[in-house]
Amino acid sequence: MKSYDRDSVNSGYLLRALKIVKPYRWRIAFILLLTSIIAAAGVSEPVIIKSIIDHIGKEGQVTYLVYGIAIFLGISLISNLSSAFSNYLGWNVRLKVHNTMLNETVEKLHVLPSDFHRKEGVGSIMMKLERSIQGFVGAINEIFFNVLPSVLFLTL
Repeated sequence: MKSYDRDSVNSGYLLRALKIVKPYRWRIAFILLLTSIIAAAGVSEPVIIKSIIDHIGKEGQVTYLVYGIAIFLGISLISNLSSAFSNYLGWNVRLKVHNTMLNETVEKLHVLPSDFHRKEGVGSIMMKLERSIQGFVGAINEIFFNVLPSVLFLTL
């Protein structure tokens, strides 16, 4: 009986997972950049509002109010556009990773011997396949689109 080293098996899974995600690394990096912009905008908005409120009642307040409100609206617009584009790119990456995994798995199923297909039912294979792919895409989603942006937000 062949013994397996758990670390080598896990690193093999990690390498295969990274291989699947690798073609989308620039999109993921861009999503992280957009997340940094969103975090910076979120941090700067209260500071701008405080500055506007602090200048109410001072001389030249109208000009300062107009500039402050314009800057606040500009930052809000940039933040919302970055968020929308980040969400779109995240959705696009998840969909492409899902399709890549599905295609590779179906190709693998085609080369398996017919005995395997006789033993396993079609429904069983499809259920395992869909659950596995959804689990992987869910993990990728959590890591790249929730955990890493949260870490970036905490470091800003």
